[in-house]
Amino acid sequence: MKVIIITNYFLPVKGGIENHCYNLTKELLKKGIEVEIHTSKNIFSEKNVLESYEIMDGIKVFRHKNFWKFVPEDCDIIHLHNFNIFPHFWIFLKNFTKRLFKMKAPRLVITLHGGFTPWWKEFSGFGRIIKLIYHKTLGKFFLNHVVDKIIAVSEWEKEQLIREGISNEKIVVIPNGVEELAYTLPKVENSNLEKYKPYLLFIGRISRRKNLDFVIRCLKKINKIKFLIAGSIHEKEYYEYLNNLISELRLQNKILFLGEVDEKFKYVLIDNALSVVLVSHNETEPIIIKEAMVREKPVIASNIDPLKFLIKNGENGFIISDENDFINAVKKLMQNKELVEKIAENNRKLSEKWRWSNIANNILKIYKVVLKL
Repeated sequence: MKVIIITNYFLPVKGGIENHCYNLTKELLKKGIEVEIHTSKNIFSEKNVLESYEIMDGIKVFRHKNFWKFVPEDCDIIHLHNFNIFPHFWIFLKNFTKRLFKMKAPRLVITLHGGFTPWWKEFSGFGRIIKLIYHKTLGKFFLNHVVDKIIAVSEWEKEQLIREGISNEKIVVIPNGVEELAYTLPKVENSNLEKYKPYLLFIGRISRRKNLDFVIRCLKKINKIKFLIAGSIHEKEYYEYLNNLISELRLQNKILFLGEVDEKFKYVLIDNALSVVLVSHNETEPIIIKEAMVREKPVIASNIDPLKFLIKNGENGFIISDENDFINAVKKLMQNKELVEKIAENNRKLSEKWRWSNIANNILKIYKVVLKL
């Protein structure tokens, strides 16, 4: 079996989809599956800056200058990630044409990561119209009639897809996994972080969708708490807006941008935090929440349906709807050590099922089903 994984970005670009593809590929290689990653040469801020080919931890990574028109050849499975118009359209079209004329074609699997039902406010006016039309017409047709299996990362995403007219029979739910390092890395105190404690932590891409300005405004009303933000700048204008807001509210001493951090230090940051926060306008099944839960940390999350599947109030964190909810959740965690310990124990038990070895086994079963092995 040869599998080609298609993702718009890959490491060193860091994010949920990139980590998903990396960990899935590592586990498939352990099982003797031949796997290649095909991606663009881009990072968020620049185009065509990465090497065309490298082997990363045993993974063959091919990067294409004109990735928008790349169509894989000579493989058994094409596993697409996200729901981009290109290069997905050409892959769907070629596969459909081959099947129409009874020619041999790879099987198609797609993990959507919420990409078919995105937060539409992220897109510009004209781009939004084009993408929305594509999703409602050709995109829906390709998912229903060309793709062999659709992987939804949560029950919520499956419900959304069915509501959009995608065939229930095509969809299987396989959640995002958590890398083994999250389970095995020893917890350590870090003297460099002591001066920031207690602190709230955000790890992810800095973009408007993540709603970081909400947290910053709340911090104005909470004493003796800081906010550390780790991640790459996805939208420069939003990053500048956040800095201006911090200056306007005179919170320079309470908020720190750390930039991108490596995997080990990410867990050090989580271990020393009071809570991980994710108050996004839109998410599907964010890995950072699961990583925090593996490390036995509470999570404060926005009141959107996908996050309510993961977080139960007072059990493994808090779902918040407004500033008062957020402020009250932070104060409870600061003042109630027994609650923090209870959440830690609940999260430890719940998180065992998210190991990547289990997730990869389930995805491999899907490959075998579509290949009729």
